[in-house]
Amino acid sequence: MDKTLEELVQKAKEGNQKSFDELFNRYKGSIHNLFLRSINDGLSEDHVQNIFMEAFRNIQQLRNNSAFGGWIHKIASNYIIDCYRDRGKQKENKKLPKYRILLLDIIDVVDRECTKEDTLRIALSLLPQKQRDLVEAFYIGGQDK
Repeated sequence: MDKTLEELVQKAKEGNQKSFDELFNRYKGSIHNLFLRSINDGLSEDHVQNIFMEAFRNIQQLRNNSAFGGWIHKIASNYIIDCYRDRGKQKENKKLPKYRILLLDIIDVVDRECTKEDTLRIALSLLPQKQRDLVEAFYIGGQDK
């Protein structure tokens, strides 16, 4: 027999891990899609885990058990806003040239998906010619020894 949402949330509040796992299974897809549409940084599964860990820690604060869906989406929305703020602060604080910020953003994503050689090749191709020549001369030309 399927438990109602209210029953699952109440059991989760009481510490029942299986009930929380069922809530996770019911809502993980929509939360995952939310991250794919908004951030899409290759870490959406990690973000989903973080959201549900926060929900698990704070589930006692949920007043209306039937509002779990809206509540978990609100946590996710706030998390996404924080991600954007953190990215902005990192970029502002570093005051890096535009190409370096672009490199950092791209390398973060590419590094998770590609081999080290591919990541290096892509990073080099994004550098301005002067910096690319310096990197190639120093590291590829044996100047680092």
